[in-house]
Amino acid sequence: MPGYHWVPASLQGRLLDREAKRDRARLEHDVTELAAALDSVRETSAEVDATYRSFVELPEADPVMAASPELARFLLAWCRCRRPRRIADLGSGFSSWLFRWWAAAEPDEVTVVSVDDDPAWLERSRAFAADRGLEGGDFRGWRAFRAGSEAFDLVLWDYGDIRTRAERLPEVLRRVREGGALVCDDVHKHRVWRAARSCAGAAGIETYSLRAYTLDRWGRYAWLARLAERGAGGIGRRSA
Repeated sequence: MPGYHWVPASLQGRLLDREAKRDRARLEHDVTELAAALDSVRETSAEVDATYRSFVELPEADPVMAASPELARFLLAWCRCRRPRRIADLGSGFSSWLFRWWAAAEPDEVTVVSVDDDPAWLERSRAFAADRGLEGGDFRGWRAFRAGSEAFDLVLWDYGDIRTRAERLPEVLRRVREGGALVCDDVHKHRVWRAARSCAGAAGIETYSLRAYTLDRWGRYAWLARLAERGAGGIGRRSA
């Protein structure tokens, strides 16, 4: 990974950790308010962790499939410092509650669109949020989402199996507005990592490993693509 072919697992881990350390420094340099937001999240992490435990105790839930507490804390910090107005939650579940919980405390309106291809699971995600006082909102199937054209300030790409995630990533990336970001989970899977690097590289988009923030007990972690703002002089795009 990170530009390498096959390497022993022990060396691969060191390379990934080196990349993670470098990218954490880059991201916190480029988004200067992120470090403070991460500190603020620690003050509310108990509620996030407790809700996560409630979610994975559902008969239909699988901890290996759910967004991890580590990813949840990063997403919450990102929302607090970047304040997205439109969020696409692609792959509903625990994240559907998380985004709406954050949005409920915002003074300005936030639209959260949660998407899944399983109607029963989509309804379960809606009910989980509603049971905690977060009723309503936009829950839709994948076909309905694809039929739309709206762009988003933040997209979480945690939908479908690994093949689906890799193949549809270019399409999803096009739904991120200028100045927005896409967080792709499960890039520990080489097929997803390769697709993420390929489509972002072709578009010249700046990318960051989120391993330092989101690595969980199953070895999963996420990756971020950050699009340039209009007239930002290349900020958010890969340096030459």
